[in-house]
Amino acid sequence: KKNKTKKCHSCDETISIDDAEVYNFINKDKTTRHKTPIVVGKVIERYGCKEFYYMEKGVKGIDYKERAFRDGEKILLMKISESLKGYLDFSNSYTTQGIYMLYLKEEYKGKVGLGSILGVLNSSLMKFYYEYRVNMGATLTTNVIFDDILKLPMPVSEALSSKEMKVIDKEVRALQTALKNGSKSKIEAAEKKIEDLVFQAFGISKKEQKLIHSFLEKFKAVKVKEEVEDEEDVA
Repeated sequence: KKNKTKKCHSCDETISIDDAEVYNFINKDKTTRHKTPIVVGKVIERYGCKEFYYMEKGVKGIDYKERAFRDGEKILLMKISESLKGYLDFSNSYTTQGIYMLYLKEEYKGKVGLGSILGVLNSSLMKFYYEYRVNMGATLTTNVIFDDILKLPMPVSEALSSKEMKVIDKEVRALQTALKNGSKSKIEAAEKKIEDLVFQAFGISKKEQKLIHSFLEKFKAVKVKEEVEDEEDVA
C-alpha cells in the first residue's frame, strides 16, 4: 500500500499526496515558467540529443545541480536503456537523475579524448560485450548500473592515448557535427569508420567481427519478434 503522505525535504512539513496539487516543473515545451534547458534520459541517442526539455528554476525543495557539476565537456549516458547509449555534451545544461555524467580525470585531460571513449561505448563491440556479459540476452529495457560501466573492458591508459584512439576521438566529434546538418550517407560512412577503428584498437579480427555482427542481428530479430508479440497480446 502506497504511503499517502510525504515529508518535504525543504520545510519538513508533512503533506497529503491525495490533496496536493500536482505540478511538473519539467516540461517538454518552453513556457513563461519553464525557461531553463534540461536533458532528460529519453531524448539521448547514439552521438546526439533529440531535443531539450525545459524546467523552472528556483522551485523550493528541488535539489538543483551546482554549475561546477555541469560545466565542461562530458559524456551523457542513459541510465534506463536496452544498451549503452550516449553523446558528447558541451551545453552545460541541467540533467535529470536518469542520466550518467562522465568526465575525464584531471590526469587524463590533454592526453585522452572523451570522443574516443564515447566511440568505444557506442560501438557494436561494446554492445556485444554488454549484451553477452551484462544483459545476458535480456530483451527488456534495463537499468544501466554504474558498476557495470566501470567493469567494461576499456583500453588501458597508454592505449587510450594511442594514434588509433585519437583518430576515433576526431571522427566522433565530426560525426556529432554531421548529425546536426550532414547527409545520411556521410553519417553512415562516419559511423562505419568509427566502428572499424574500434575493432582495430581492440585487435578484433574480420572473422570475429562477423561473429559479433551476426550475434547482434539475431538478438535484434528476437527483440523485434517479442515486441510484436507483446503488441498482439495488448490488442
